[in-house]
Amino acid sequence: MTEAKTKTPGFAFSLIAITLATFLLSLSMGVNSVILPFFMETNESFSEMVTSAILAAEFGAALVFCILTPKILKRVSLFHCFVISTACRGVAVYFLTVYQSPIAWFLLSLLLGVGNFAGLLLLQTWINSMPRVKFSGLMTACYGTAISVGVAAAPAVLNFLDLASNLTELEQCTLPLKVSMIVTVLALLPIVMAFKFLPFIKLQKPGKIFRVIKENLPIMLAIVVSGASFYGSSSYIVIYGMRNNLTAFDASLLLSAFMLGSLFMESPLAWLTDFVNRKLMLVCYIFLCIICAVCLPFSIYYPWYARILLFVWGGINGAIFSTSLALTGDRFKEDEQVTANSAMSLMENIGAFSATLIIGFTMKNVGTDGLPYTIMIFCLAYITYVLTRFRVK
Repeated sequence: MTEAKTKTPGFAFSLIAITLATFLLSLSMGVNSVILPFFMETNESFSEMVTSAILAAEFGAALVFCILTPKILKRVSLFHCFVISTACRGVAVYFLTVYQSPIAWFLLSLLLGVGNFAGLLLLQTWINSMPRVKFSGLMTACYGTAISVGVAAAPAVLNFLDLASNLTELEQCTLPLKVSMIVTVLALLPIVMAFKFLPFIKLQKPGKIFRVIKENLPIMLAIVVSGASFYGSSSYIVIYGMRNNLTAFDASLLLSAFMLGSLFMESPLAWLTDFVNRKLMLVCYIFLCIICAVCLPFSIYYPWYARILLFVWGGINGAIFSTSLALTGDRFKEDEQVTANSAMSLMENIGAFSATLIIGFTMKNVGTDGLPYTIMIFCLAYITYVLTRFRVK
């Protein structure tokens, strides 16, 4: 399809629908990222390892879904998958307001993980199935930025509704979680409105995800780093702030600063890769991520310095994701996008799952700085791989 043909109302409407649906889904995820850690951190029924297991359960469930996605889309339409993922999210969040048992929360977290990341994966597949245009890096940044805006807006929404204080009892968490449930269901509305523009995914024979990963290992390992940094930080930054003597609201502002960095910096940094070698810029962004991780333990005692640092870190992390997404879109044709995006989401959730468990373990046994240390290790491992195995041209 030519660039001229992409300038149609359908193309623009699809991009708007994807961005809006991604924002609403991410807003719900952001609310959950604030409310659930607050409750588990202050409730004696949830030990540190139980909290880590529950936070990691979402990513563990997503791993299974990513592997099965090509086979699912061979039998079920993209729209029906959107409906099913919305139902999973709504049901999971609703029952989180009913039960207080750690076992129940673990099982519901698995269901929530399937719903959340299925929705994100399907939206990612949709945007990468759209015709490639001149500024494809900027186009894919709209998706990544919508995620950041949604999560960043969550603390502000909770504070505006006066729902972000005294969240030590399940009854006090019920109303904000119901808000999250309503928002996540509303994320289906833009998709319904753009129904006739949904791509037809034709999978005669689903590709092999692990072959795709092996043949594109540098990009896929960068996605692991992005998943570890983004979801590891967003899962634990509130707890990290509270353990460094910040109030619950000030700790939630750390999450907002991280996501606002993605909002304002991700698109310009991703746009820059339209003019400079994307692989080279990817390595530079991961190196800058290391610097941010090193500086966080020193800045956390000065909340404003920490927010500025996390603002920059969020932008860099968003650029890692968007650049990797653009590289994936450039590398694969439309009929290969389902397998490619499933592989990408699989690697992202591997990073998120492993980082969440490692951060929980190190924060218990090493100290609160287990968060930045873990992200630093992931980034250093990738830089080492690049310097020893991968030639940047």
